[in-house]
Amino acid sequence: MKNKYLLLILFSFCFLLYGCKFECETCNGKGKNKCTECQGGHFECNTCEGSGTSEIQCAICNGSGVKDCASCEGYKNLMCHFCSGTGQIETIVQIDDVTGEVFDPANSTWYHNESTFSSCNNCNGAGGLRCDLCQGSGTADCKECNSGYKYCEDCNGYGKFLCPTCYGETTVKCRDCYGYGEK
Repeated sequence: MKNKYLLLILFSFCFLLYGCKFECETCNGKGKNKCTECQGGHFECNTCEGSGTSEIQCAICNGSGVKDCASCEGYKNLMCHFCSGTGQIETIVQIDDVTGEVFDPANSTWYHNESTFSSCNNCNGAGGLRCDLCQGSGTADCKECNSGYKYCEDCNGYGKFLCPTCYGETTVKCRDCYGYGEK
């Protein structure tokens, strides 16, 4: 007992004179300890048991997990805007009524219009182009659910919660040395 007080007085005196500091034994000088409240910085959601989904089928995709593409609306192709979906480009030519040649306003006053059609170069005469968004499948993954089931409303589909003690860091500041690593 006497030695304990003598050692305490010696350490106190050393600290006052020289500013001696000793490594914290609780955290081994690191200033942090492993969080004892969680495993890996998170808690598993009890409602969905970590899956992130509920038992309720998605009403948007009817539980299939896919829906019609927002760009082509499930048609797989988009209408070509050059030919308005016809695959043909119309060219109107003014023909001189007297000569039957292309109308020249300097030499004649009478003409009529004639239409000629050629294949659209933009869509190669198909009238439509493959949808780039869905790559021509006509479908897209439903963003409102996970494989046809609604996201868990408690954890917003994450399946876990951030630990309120360590905030996901997995370590907490040492309580004995206040995070300094020494006493």
